[in-house]
Amino acid sequence: MSFDIVIKNGRIINGAGNPWFHGEIGIKDGKIARIRPKINEDAKKVIDANGMIVCPGFIDIHSHTDYILP
Repeated sequence: MSFDIVIKNGRIINGAGNPWFHGEIGIKDGKIARIRPKINEDAKKVIDANGMIVCPGFIDIHSHTDYILP
């Protein structure tokens, strides 16, 4: 499988309460397709996340709205 994007060298936190781990994330058609310690397949774009934390699947719930909630 080839990926649209591969994020390499990041510290991955998956939100399950486990410790972070070094790994790589493959994204295909806008979705996370693989999370592994090492991804060897080709990618259209490679992002080096060295020194960064990557949290796949987290949703940023911070937003602003002009609507008034009841």
